[in-house]
Amino acid sequence: MKIHTKLKRLFATVAARGGTLISKTALAEAMGVERSAISQLFGHGKDSEPLNQPPHRLGELVKLFREAGIPIEMHWLYAPLDEFDRLLYESTGIDARPALSWPDAIRRYARSYDGLRLQAAAAGFRLRIEGEPARAPIDRFRIDERVSLVLELPEAFLIEGGSVFATVVHEAGHETTCLFPLGGANGGPLNRPVIRLPDGLLSDGRPRCYQVSEPAGVQRVHTVISRIHPAAAVHAGLKDIDLHMGLDRLASELSGRSAEDWNLLSLTYQVDAAGIS
Repeated sequence: MKIHTKLKRLFATVAARGGTLISKTALAEAMGVERSAISQLFGHGKDSEPLNQPPHRLGELVKLFREAGIPIEMHWLYAPLDEFDRLLYESTGIDARPALSWPDAIRRYARSYDGLRLQAAAAGFRLRIEGEPARAPIDRFRIDERVSLVLELPEAFLIEGGSVFATVVHEAGHETTCLFPLGGANGGPLNRPVIRLPDGLLSDGRPRCYQVSEPAGVQRVHTVISRIHPAAAVHAGLKDIDLHMGLDRLASELSGRSAEDWNLLSLTYQVDAAGIS
């Protein structure tokens, strides 16, 4: 019943009216529960499921948004998304649909890019015979394997100079995580042509790494490269509903810009269960 998407629309409508019930944190406080409970009730994965939340929680949701000035009725939550959008618009005069959602941006604009790759920490130095082409990047990893993410800025963004900003997002199953920028940072401007994530060193001097985690199967990394500092606040401190709202805003913001000013680059790789080679 797309409850996650409907909740994002409700947050956006309240925000347009200057209200405060505009995030997962605000909803958790209003309901008197932990933020994690909101993710369990209304997280991204719930969009593909029937409306099976406890009736008292749905009733509380309706009550809180009515108090926030949205004349929502319980039956709206059971309606198809396009009908929900119509009801919300007719009752508030606000079109809460993003100009371009993050999933639509990926479908329409994402392209694979060899300069965005995962690198196994144990790969080390590899010899190859002179004149032979370089080996294809490793695209299979095991759970718990240590890896780093390498981004070589596209040549067009280097040649013309100017500031370059980045947002890096990881997707696995129904979970979406922002890897860069970190909480409170602004994503740039980037100060070198090759970026390695995560940055920094461990106490023993080794580079910090990510650890490949479940679920096994296909996982993806999407990276937005932009000449313009996005106004949309997307960073690693955002979780679940708040992050998806930020990504929708980022996609909508960039969709109004020239295609020469931004790229959406994607990396797809396979994660094998531990012990499979």
